[in-house]
Amino acid sequence: MGGEIDMRSGEWGREFLRHQVRALSFCASTWHDPPGTRKLLTVNQLLGRGMGTGKRTLTMAAIALVCAVTVLGAPGAAHASPSKPTPTPAPTPSGSPTPAADKELEEVRGKLEKLYHDAAVATDAYNAAEEDTQKQSGQIVELAREIVKGQAKLADLKDRAGAAARAQYRGGGLPPEARLWLSENPQAYLDGAGRVRQGEHATKGLLAEMTRTQEDLQQYARDASAQWKRLEANRKDKAAAKKKVKKQIAAAEKLESQLEKEEKERLAKLEAAAAAKAQTAWLDSGVLDEINTKASEQGRKAVRFATAQIGKPYEWGAEGPKTYDCSG
Repeated sequence: MGGEIDMRSGEWGREFLRHQVRALSFCASTWHDPPGTRKLLTVNQLLGRGMGTGKRTLTMAAIALVCAVTVLGAPGAAHASPSKPTPTPAPTPSGSPTPAADKELEEVRGKLEKLYHDAAVATDAYNAAEEDTQKQSGQIVELAREIVKGQAKLADLKDRAGAAARAQYRGGGLPPEARLWLSENPQAYLDGAGRVRQGEHATKGLLAEMTRTQEDLQQYARDASAQWKRLEANRKDKAAAKKKVKKQIAAAEKLESQLEKEEKERLAKLEAAAAAKAQTAWLDSGVLDEINTKASEQGRKAVRFATAQIGKPYEWGAEGPKTYDCSG
């Protein structure tokens, strides 16, 4: 069988050709070229070439055999459908917050609590300075009144002392014995001498009173000066305390403004839990045992209300019911 083999003769040849055509059809129908590559010939093109005269060549059989082997030996390439991509795991729906998020939010709550606590301490300092300022202002006013009264008293004493001195001057510079002998009425002189001695004694008393009054005025002036210095110091302390309060509150508000809505809601829950814990600790201390047995119903009601306010947020000047300052 030199040259071409005529595969039309014999049953074996026809059966072999049918198998190769089916293999070619399967190969052509399932083959997919990657983009940019040269496509293989279709079955009709293959059959049209070299089969127009009815002859089947060995070359055609070899091509069919190679295609069939390729298809049968590569099961991964036998399907036209592309390979399925690896599914991306769906994000877990946001449910309860993670422990890390809760821990961070608890740290925020702790910072806020410290800021508000520092603001409350500064408010206490402000209130104390305010009370001292009012007290010292009252003391300065009282000292000023004493000084005015002392000055009026001193002026009166000076007038009386001057009158006594003038009376003594009119009596002359003679000794008492000489005035007695020269007097026309010795008894009247003796009576007058007694009054003179009383006047002299009174004059000495006036002079001593003047001295004490002057010393009191000087002390009042020193006290007033010291009170004024303390007043100015307390005013500075009050201004510094108020500035610190505003600074702490501003820092707390800035920290809260950086939170998302959901975080603020969770923060509110954490604050409520902390307030409840503080209330429970206070109640467990037994401080209300005696109150509950001896207090009136109105008093117990007031204590229950006050207990419910323990742990609520701080706010400058607030008087409740949602927020309080340290004196509210």
